[in-house]
Amino acid sequence: MDAAGTTFGPSQYPVYMGSWVNWSRGRVFGATLTMTRHSGNLLIAFTALFVAFVSSRFWRIACFTLHRRFSSSEARDALHHQRQAILRNSWSPEVSVWTLGKLLLAWRRSSAKRPFARILPVLAGALICVCAFALAGGFSSQISTSIGDEVLIASSNCGIVLLQQNNVTHNGLLARLRSDSEFASNAANYAQQCYSLLDRSNSSTMFDCNTFAVGRLPAIIDNDAPCPFNETICRSKSNVRFDTGYLDSNEHLGINAPPEERFQFRQVYSCAPLQTDGYTEHRTGINRNFTRYYYGPGVIGGEITHNFTHEVFSIETQYSDVDDTTVGRSLISQGTVGVITGDTVNGTTSSQSMWAPRPELFRPDGSVYLAYFMGDGLVFSEKSTDDWYRATTPFLSSHQVGLVDKKPTYHTDEAAAPLACVEQYQFCRISESPPSGPEASDRCGPLASWFDALAGAAPLFEVPEEEFVQYGTYNENSTMPSIFIWLYYMVAAKQGGGPSTWLLQPGSNTLLSQKTVFAGIQLDSANDQWKKDVLHWWFTYLSILQLSFADVAAGVHNPDLLEYVMPPHKLQEEKLCNNQKIRSRLHTSFSIFGLAFIFVVGGIVTIISYILEPLFHSLDHRRKTTTISACHRYRKDLEWTTNNVLHLQCLSYNALLDDGVRWSKFQNEIPVLEPGDHMLKPLLLDGCGGAEGSCALHGVESRPDTYPDDKSGSVIVLVNEEHAKHGANTTAGDKALHIQADVHEVKN
Repeated sequence: MDAAGTTFGPSQYPVYMGSWVNWSRGRVFGATLTMTRHSGNLLIAFTALFVAFVSSRFWRIACFTLHRRFSSSEARDALHHQRQAILRNSWSPEVSVWTLGKLLLAWRRSSAKRPFARILPVLAGALICVCAFALAGGFSSQISTSIGDEVLIASSNCGIVLLQQNNVTHNGLLARLRSDSEFASNAANYAQQCYSLLDRSNSSTMFDCNTFAVGRLPAIIDNDAPCPFNETICRSKSNVRFDTGYLDSNEHLGINAPPEERFQFRQVYSCAPLQTDGYTEHRTGINRNFTRYYYGPGVIGGEITHNFTHEVFSIETQYSDVDDTTVGRSLISQGTVGVITGDTVNGTTSSQSMWAPRPELFRPDGSVYLAYFMGDGLVFSEKSTDDWYRATTPFLSSHQVGLVDKKPTYHTDEAAAPLACVEQYQFCRISESPPSGPEASDRCGPLASWFDALAGAAPLFEVPEEEFVQYGTYNENSTMPSIFIWLYYMVAAKQGGGPSTWLLQPGSNTLLSQKTVFAGIQLDSANDQWKKDVLHWWFTYLSILQLSFADVAAGVHNPDLLEYVMPPHKLQEEKLCNNQKIRSRLHTSFSIFGLAFIFVVGGIVTIISYILEPLFHSLDHRRKTTTISACHRYRKDLEWTTNNVLHLQCLSYNALLDDGVRWSKFQNEIPVLEPGDHMLKPLLLDGCGGAEGSCALHGVESRPDTYPDDKSGSVIVLVNEEHAKHGANTTAGDKALHIQADVHEVKN
């Protein structure tokens, strides 16, 4: 982990680059390709360009189809032939929209029949093509954004740090403590900045809240819950209960797995301040006085060692150094929190517990721990009626701490105010009908203490209840036992069972109230401050839960801890290590299905567009003399060829020469001049003058600058010699292609 206080984000974790399956979207649609953000941007740009290219090829197919559809052997007006020429020479729908629009404007008040009906459908088709492919180009980026920024951690050193009592060195212990402190600090900061119920619109946070599968885990928060113990021992009727609901291992925890290999996890956390009347005893010592609390006897190794729960300095002793002449140690005091952990195994107090709760506090279906707050010299600027802090006893006049007026301060009413919490857990195996609601289904273990919840759920994961703690006793080829055992060791090593484990960790920022402490004075304390603190513990635990899975997958890189790392022993455990999802702004993930769809469909359209013309050309030429319909198809092919802009240029030069120009390869797409033929000038409209709108067409040296006044004459540009040679019985339209040549007069 990064050191406490450093920037936390996706750069902390190594990311797998390549293809993988995101099971949240299924095997087919979840096929994913991950690359760096730079490479991803290049791919997005290339995909958009490819879509634009496919647009032009699709329109080419449409133009070819429409051109053949409109082709006719009958004489047609100039509008018809101009529309055919536009369809033949349009290489993109954008050009067609522009040209057809100008064509419509030019003919809108002419003698041509129904110009709108003949041009608008083609214009609309081109416009639809432009819009459709423009949207397709824009949505092509969805192959990345629809997947999101989910990536897999590159698990090169996956493992769990387990310190055994018989092999721990001094350096190893210190490294583990430093690691835990940094881990707790990061979790507490992440909780404060990403789980805070306050306004999170300020983007200046040092933590990236979009690193894990979800920014924050869901939580059901009840700030007015009943007493979780016997109501006679609770100080208030308004307590707290937090419930995660059923967290999905894939959706919430980021463990990438198919539905049949997923599990659900639930944690319930309930807390309440306790009554102290009748549960305390004041004792006088030689130099110091003490206060004892009786909420259950102290236990070590399962044996009762003393009949009280804990013993602290009395209030008088805690504030003995704070008098009328000096603030004493209150200058550095922030209050002190102590924790007495407890655990329940098989419905009874565990040998690992530090105390055995008395009957009013004992919960066979959960682990109960005790947290207590000591003022330890901390003074309050205002009276606090909070059920845990309870500072209503007047103390020093505030002028003693540098203020002008003489307003009193207050110290705590209780030497060590107690707060009891119960932790409950539940594990479920995913089925076709996942559990819902507060009650467990037949696919869930009991809602119980950490150990009892695991033991009760073990059979659901194909692990015998009596053997689930014996690592390696299950079939290594079975998936669910591997998941369950790995989960057991991972949570035990990283989380220690619940929020209570992390309350005393350095850097965990246990109390939110400490943020408003200055020079030993509590400047601000709400009347429900304890609820805010407990909620912070809860949010910190949820952050720990998120960080744990990512940290284990990323592996340990501290050389002092490498010898204590337990790597995955089985194939399925390695699979878990290699399938931990996080989110990264530094990388881009693409849908392989989306990429394949775009490039395969686009490739097919492109190939069709290039083979369609030569294919029809070949078929029409082979069958041109077989039937009348074949002759018509051949004529359509000839019209498509001669409507090419190069052929139209060729025909223009032929029309300007007395003896024509000898062209070769005229039936191909590109005609060429035979050797030794005329030198051609550009085709220019020149010599404008004289009669209104009258111009001459220049093109060759030997041609006069005028053109005969025959406006209606048709120039035969290509004779079907094959039909004449075979004596086919065709009409003049079958034998020749007529191009109307109104080049003498150009209307303005």
